Amino acid sequence: MRNLWIDELRYRKRRRHDDLDTAAGVIGDEGQAVVDGRITLAAVRVAMLDMPADQRILLMLVCVDGLSYREASETLDIPLGTVMSRLSRARQDLHQRMNPTPAPDGVSLFPLRGGVGRDKRPGEAR
Repeated sequence: MRNLWIDELRYRKRRRHDDLDTAAGVIGDEGQAVVDGRITLAAVRVAMLDMPADQRILLMLVCVDGLSYREASETLDIPLGTVMSRLSRARQDLHQRMNPTPAPDGVSLFPLRGGVGRDKRPGEAR
């Protein structure tokens, strides 16, 4: 019995494990922010893949590449007003995709375009 106890003590010395609570201190606030940022970025990428191409392209040009509205207008050869309205709709669409809020009765207030939750309109092909 004594030998078993000694073996157990030796085993514990070689195989030290800290509690999970102590690991939280190792990652720190900065590490947590990095992880949260990566998770958010991945969610934005997924949401943007489902968006219409014209909205997605404008968001990338203005928000990621840093082009002005005028530069984006010239790059895509579309009027400045079209850039502003598409960008507004794209931001609203992205916000809705990132923060879905179902209506109290479970019906979506703003159905997603081109897929889930979209009702077929009369005469519209799928």
